[in-house]
Amino acid sequence: MTTAFISKIIIVYRPQTTYFKLTYTAEIVKILVVLRSFILVGVKPRHLR
Repeated sequence: MTTAFISKIIIVYRPQTTYFKLTYTAEIVKILVVLRSFILVGVKPRHLR
């Protein structure tokens, strides 16, 4: 059901899929960078202070 819904959205907004993919990728990269910084802070709190 969710897949069909997503497919319908992709079909309706086909011209915007490239922009959506770029935005989605940018969000993933942002999340990964934030997670990595959190991990670094968690692992080495003394070195960063």
